[in-house]
Amino acid sequence: MFGFISAARQQYRVLVAVAATLLLAGGVYAQNFTFSQDGEDVVVARAGEVSEVSFTLSLESPWYIYAPTGINEDQGLIETRLVMRPNKDIQFADAVFPPAESFGTYDVLRGSGNVVTQPFRVRPRTPAGDYSVKGFVEYQTCDGTICLPPNRASVKFTVRVVE
Repeated sequence: MFGFISAARQQYRVLVAVAATLLLAGGVYAQNFTFSQDGEDVVVARAGEVSEVSFTLSLESPWYIYAPTGINEDQGLIETRLVMRPNKDIQFADAVFPPAESFGTYDVLRGSGNVVTQPFRVRPRTPAGDYSVKGFVEYQTCDGTICLPPNRASVKFTVRVVE
């Protein structure tokens, strides 16, 4: 008479087991990507001049990310990108990523020590001082079997404008 109740309990148990597995998997896979600023948290620059800040991108084996070459995007994949928030005193050019590695029909980045450079220019007549810069790196890690959901990591540094 109440067989639907035990079926509902069984479905609930299955859903809880699946959710727990996904949470545990997320925890296991959460540390496969690091994106850190090279050197000091403060980048010294002069008004009117082009400068750059460098970051190191590292992935644990066998993980990779899709390189920002356009080839992956044309196939509907999430390419890695570095996005800096608009700033009235600092202009940003496109980030420069290391050369991609061909992986079948994809261009990928993998391994450690991948240097990403973000060129910028402090606008002329910008007063000396410290300017906070924020942004994010957007990426999707894959290992040939599974791709994790797209993710974002915050980026923050200070540009110290000197005379």
